[in-house]
Amino acid sequence: MAGKKPSLGDRIFRSVLRILPFDFRSDFGREMEDVFHEQRREVEERGGKVGFLRLWWETLTGIFQTAPRQHWEI
Repeated sequence: MAGKKPSLGDRIFRSVLRILPFDFRSDFGREMEDVFHEQRREVEERGGKVGFLRLWWETLTGIFQTAPRQHWEI
């Protein structure tokens, strides 16, 4: 991804990550972006809008479940 403009999906994902505490993002944000990027690439290869919707649903659900726990632990 170096030297390449981030896709809209990548930019949205990074924006959503901002609800997580800074320390958590610093430690795990890059890894989470890499995993999301890989999952998105796999969905693109298989095709289908249902796959994209499912990926975003699972991603957003995971982040919104993780964020409150991380805020309370810090």
